[in-house]
Amino acid sequence: MPITKGNQAATASFIAVAIAIVSIIPGYIFWQATNGDVSLFLVGVIAPVILIGTVYTAIGEFARRRTRF
Repeated sequence: MPITKGNQAATASFIAVAIAIVSIIPGYIFWQATNGDVSLFLVGVIAPVILIGTVYTAIGEFARRRTRF
């Protein structure tokens, strides 16, 4: 089934959420490798979430602007 203009935004959102979930795993491993230092928690776990959230918003906005409902 081809991707239609009607579901491009949903597809982009799903892909971005999947990337966000997968990106948290290396951040958590990094945090555990540093013995759970609180300052590195911000770098290892919180920063990737903020970064992916920004990318998610950009992808969703791009798909929304290209889609005519």
